[in-house]
Amino acid sequence: LNDSDFVKLCSQACEGSECAKLPGVTSWKKISALLGAISEEHSDLVLFYKLTQLCRGLKLAPVPLRQFRGTLKKMGYRVSPFHRESEAVKTDAPNAVVYDLLRIWAEEHPPKSSPLPELLKKELTLKRPFEWHSEEEVPKTKA
Repeated sequence: LNDSDFVKLCSQACEGSECAKLPGVTSWKKISALLGAISEEHSDLVLFYKLTQLCRGLKLAPVPLRQFRGTLKKMGYRVSPFHRESEAVKTDAPNAVVYDLLRIWAEEHPPKSSPLPELLKKELTLKRPFEWHSEEEVPKTKA
């Protein structure tokens, strides 16, 4: 999956007359979509964050995925989706930056029923003022 030439070759095999050579395979659209997602990933980034799990564990309302990814991109970090988890983010941003974004989100959208977890009470390392950015605002870079 980390070999872009192999992924391209598999994508080409999913197109047109190549499909007819494997009559038992019926899920070409699914396979093609998965290969497309894999080709968008940064293959050198091996770890990922599942944003919904992070927010749930910290008792926060979920951060919009496009906003989170767009903000990381605007900050200069590489970001890509993860083919296996639609709510996951692969990035080279340090853990401190990811958790700072969650702290800022918690300040702006505090949990209603429970106090902030200790992890979110730590001092920010990001400089103020801070601004969220949508993924659409940030130009795409080649993975």
